Amino acid sequence: MQGVYFHIPFCRHACHYCDFHFSTQLSAQSEMVEAMLREWKSRRTALSTTEVSTLYFGGGTPSVLSEAQLGKIIDEIYQFNGGGVIPEITLEANPEDLTSAKINELKNLGVNRLSIGIQSFFNEHLEWMNRKHTASEAESAVKRAQDAGIENITIDLIFGIPISTSAQWEENVQRALALNTPHLSAYALTIEERTVFGKKFERGLLQEADDELVSKQFLYLHEISSQQGFDHYELSNYAKPGFESKHNGNYWKGIPYVGIGPAAHSFEEGKRRWNISNNPQYIKRVMNNEMYWEEEVLSQRDGWNEYIMTGLRTKKGIAFSNLPSIFLSEHETYLNECVNEGYGVLAKDGFRLTPTGWLISDRIIASLFIDENEN
Repeated sequence: MQGVYFHIPFCRHACHYCDFHFSTQLSAQSEMVEAMLREWKSRRTALSTTEVSTLYFGGGTPSVLSEAQLGKIIDEIYQFNGGGVIPEITLEANPEDLTSAKINELKNLGVNRLSIGIQSFFNEHLEWMNRKHTASEAESAVKRAQDAGIENITIDLIFGIPISTSAQWEENVQRALALNTPHLSAYALTIEERTVFGKKFERGLLQEADDELVSKQFLYLHEISSQQGFDHYELSNYAKPGFESKHNGNYWKGIPYVGIGPAAHSFEEGKRRWNISNNPQYIKRVMNNEMYWEEEVLSQRDGWNEYIMTGLRTKKGIAFSNLPSIFLSEHETYLNECVNEGYGVLAKDGFRLTPTGWLISDRIIASLFIDENEN
């Protein structure tokens, strides 16, 4: 059983922090759906099984698709599954799109998990990020989905907002928990070069949040969510028992998946593949049977390093049995240093990061990467 990801590369507007691939030109939606279906039909043979267990619509903003457009895609996956149930169908949505009518459409199509991009419950933060919903609209969207019978809902929050305070973040967390959704995702605001914030940063018009503030907010969410019965099972994700993201879990476990659409990534049989990040070119090349992707074959060392990178993002960490025999002896001194600093937990059979360690996970992971001498 594998996952399939559809990248929907359209948004009604551009948020100031986002560097994902998308276009605000919505007129090409129908052409894009046809091109993605053409890609799916040519790619479905890459699946190692004849059953799709998770279907994920990301973007961009998948909720901009019409019922008919989304239905075409879902129907194709159902047909591939022989009409069988797809256990998890996730769709990312902005609150302003989730009217009662839209929610009922999604439910009737089989969408059983919503990922709602709230980001903050403070209107000044939303305006600063160029989000187009208000805090009250966000709460109403969640409640409408719950009233419609969609139980599996995750909401996104952003911490480390330079104009925010710790008190505001604490209120954000409390308001999120009060909505009684079984899953939360929280991401530190990063300033990317090609974004509005990136350009402001280059001109000295924007400063990043202080590291101490970011750390404090991250650890606060970890503590409070744990007290409320959430499992902090991955760096950015928190779930009540049984509500972990099955689709994203495949990424962290190294299970193959197929990505459809411009900028989508795939992992198949020891290969990484990624599609071009250009909507018109993607449509043209797919429809003309031209090359629209690049790929790389992963070496054994690449595979080990990917395992370290993804494994240390999760609460389970890494098992030494999945790494070369020399790994522990080569890195034992550094691993013990991490333990002494409170960044990790070292056991006989593996190593994992603590929440404090997650704050500097990029540095730790880079230090543990396997070089050619360890092969």
